[in-house]
Order: sequence, then structure tokens, then C-alpha cells
Amino acid sequence: MNQPNGIHKNQPSEQYLSADHINNSALKLINTPSLHYKESQALPKEETIAMVMNSAVHTAVLEPSTLLEHYCVAPKCDIRNKESKLGISASHGKNNPNQ
Repeated sequence: MNQPNGIHKNQPSEQYLSADHINNSALKLINTPSLHYKESQALPKEETIAMVMNSAVHTAVLEPSTLLEHYCVAPKCDIRNKESKLGISASHGKNNPNQ
């Protein structure tokens, strides 16, 4: 997706991530051979736990009204016992525990 140059405020994360621009991760590759950069842009990105947590915090702080659309709240439980593990499985897909 092409956008005009400049600062884009209040941009949803999906739109930001799909935009054709250079970001900090890409800039880090500038000092590597150009083939590395080109290859890194062509490969699909695997999300790490840190990336998911960063996206959740970003959404909570900058887009709080959409938080429960994208993330679910896990019930409090002790995953060391079978009953709690079954409770997690049963609640999978429910966004709001208060509903």
C-alpha cells in the first residue's frame, strides 16, 4: 500500500504494517549486503512472543477501544492442574470474561 510521504497519525496497526515503507528493522539491515536486505523483505515475518506483546501494548495504549477485538483475556488459573488447563481450553475464543 503506497502512502504519501509524511507523518500519519492515528493509523491502525494493520495499515501501518501493510504500508510500503522502511522501518527500524529494515534500517538495521542497511549495513549488510543488499541481497540480505532484499531477501529479508521478501520472506514472510514470523511473529515472536515479543512482537505479539509489543503489538498488544501498542493497541492497549494507542487503540484501547479495539483491544478486545484483537486480544482475549485469559482466565486466572494455575496451569499446573488439569482442571485449569481444561478451563483455558473452554474459554478459548471468548474475548471478554465479563460477558
